[in-house]
Amino acid sequence: MEIKYLKKLAKNNIAIGKIRGVSQVDIQKIEKQLNVRFPASYIEFLYLAGEDSGNLKLFPGTSRIKDLANKDFRKFLNNLLQEHKPDLDRPFWAFTEYDDFQHFLYFYLDDASDDPVIYQVEMTDVTEIKKRNVTFSQYINNLIK
Repeated sequence: MEIKYLKKLAKNNIAIGKIRGVSQVDIQKIEKQLNVRFPASYIEFLYLAGEDSGNLKLFPGTSRIKDLANKDFRKFLNNLLQEHKPDLDRPFWAFTEYDDFQHFLYFYLDDASDDPVIYQVEMTDVTEIKKRNVTFSQYINNLIK
């Protein structure tokens, strides 16, 4: 796979530690299972570090695709969203979470960009959605610095 967006991650320097990706075939299976098409920058992340992101922690919780695509995980998130009712009326993908999805980062799946802008949801007493004003690859590359 040609890496266009996450070249820093592809170099896998000492600061990141050992990372482990997911095969292109497995990524395609997950997309088919979930009936989604991930943007190119996220596919690169999955390919490079979707199984284990080493020392690169997106959030204190999980960012492993096997967890995020898990049926029970998805059901838990959907129930939480129904309870808190954040304004997420477009298809989205939560790519990392912590505190049992009380906080998560996501991008919209219907964004035409191969490197979409990311958003943060905080579901506490008042549910907030914040645009992070960085793309997915910028977020990952900033973590590597």
